[in-house]
Amino acid sequence: MNRLPALLLLGLSLPASAAPAAVDRYPWQAEITLPAADGAYRIVVPPLLRKAGEGADGSELVLVDDTGEIVPAAVLRGGGVNDRVRARAQPTEDPDVFTVDAFDRPVDGLFVELPSGPSAATVRVERRTATGWEPWGSPTFVWKYPLLGKQDEVPFPASNGPFRVSLHHHAPRPLRGIDLDGWRRPAEATLPSTLRLPVVDSRLTEAGQQLYSVPLPHSLPIAVVRPEIEEQLFSRPAAVSTGYNRGAWEQVTPTGTLERVRIGDAHIDRVDLAPPDNLDDDLLVLSIDTAGRAPLTVPAVEVELTGMELLVLNPGSTHLRLLGGAPAGTTPPADLQAALPEMARLAPDRLAVEAVGQNPDWRAPRCARAWASPALSWI
Repeated sequence: MNRLPALLLLGLSLPASAAPAAVDRYPWQAEITLPAADGAYRIVVPPLLRKAGEGADGSELVLVDDTGEIVPAAVLRGGGVNDRVRARAQPTEDPDVFTVDAFDRPVDGLFVELPSGPSAATVRVERRTATGWEPWGSPTFVWKYPLLGKQDEVPFPASNGPFRVSLHHHAPRPLRGIDLDGWRRPAEATLPSTLRLPVVDSRLTEAGQQLYSVPLPHSLPIAVVRPEIEEQLFSRPAAVSTGYNRGAWEQVTPTGTLERVRIGDAHIDRVDLAPPDNLDDDLLVLSIDTAGRAPLTVPAVEVELTGMELLVLNPGSTHLRLLGGAPAGTTPPADLQAALPEMARLAPDRLAVEAVGQNPDWRAPRCARAWASPALSWI
């Protein structure tokens, strides 16, 4: 779904392409077909186009058109925190009522910061229309208590305002005034990407640990490792390591517990494990303690990556290539990144990219590392 002309909505004047890309620096590629050459699109980056050590700026990826020129894209990785937008609040004759001037962009709510010390209030927001003030959103309870934290976000439907804010205090009125700011969601959080990878080898060590070897297509930015276990009842200490230091396999220290109980009304399923920090290898090793019990049956492992998406506006072509695997910093940043929240609103629907293959234009550097080899054919 595209709500355009987006250039008029955003007040931007963006070219369909920016500059030629050095396409020979990216070992992997995926073909993309868009419904139209104009519009706003949200492209999900497939896991096999990504690599360990990637940055949040997506500079290892590039989107190009038929002529090989870069299509500017805003990069969304994971989910963002709410952006703060400075508000211009004015007091009124009533000390518990404030007016907030119109914002230069839509906001999704207000931060209502109560003074330090125990305090709580119900906040009501109104928006000014041609006929006067009308309720905007629902009354929201905000609070601040030492050692317990605070709740200071007052959500409502996106609007520029202006607003009128009324507070009903549930404690003596604070001696100091409140702080008001707008907030807006940068974008809807991305969905995690997953890959199912087979276990190719399993062996029992003298220390009583069953080791399951899982080859990766290349080093990946893995956030969660989720073993596919056939048994319905177990509780075992476990850990994930890599084959980078293969001599240390037998001495893996458990970092978590795999647990499943499906008996009666109990449906406990805890099978997520965190990978080691700075994972940069093409082999995962899952270690599960047996303590003299029979090893668990693990035919495969699911690895989960934090989602990454590219948001593009009026690409100028329906046929694009998404290239990946280059060194960090290869792709220059796009000015479109500054309009990420607006892009997310214009392009709510995700476009999945399935097939990933070798980039025929790629040239291996003379000192190429192992991850640079586009060996994807085994999947």
